[in-house]
Amino acid sequence: MDVESLPDTADPADYERFLALIEYGPGGCWLWLGSLNSKGYGRFWMGGKEWPAHKAGYVLINGPYPSNAGVLRHRCDVKRCVNPEHLQLGSHAENSRDYMERIYVPKLKKRKEIRRRISRWRTADKAFPW
Repeated sequence: MDVESLPDTADPADYERFLALIEYGPGGCWLWLGSLNSKGYGRFWMGGKEWPAHKAGYVLINGPYPSNAGVLRHRCDVKRCVNPEHLQLGSHAENSRDYMERIYVPKLKKRKEIRRRISRWRTADKAFPW
């Protein structure tokens, strides 16, 4: 996605359409009610093109997207969240580090715990509790 081609300013009608497609959720998230792409991120039509909703929302609320910004990272890890306060400009490396620390590693630890429990039940020669 070429962030430099995002519009610097938006039509007030775009702003109104954008606000009509959000629902205020837990933790201050603005949950996107419009269509989603295959990865679960919102889609919004603005400036004659389709954009990720969180990026379009950033421009609508904060103004121009810096050309050297890199990526827009979700602090809340909610793909449908378009709240500009939950978005942070950063690099691809920072975004990857966030994913590893907050999503991948906890999932990996949970899988290891499940395997440990299954192994414990097998060695105890008991039936599974579920």
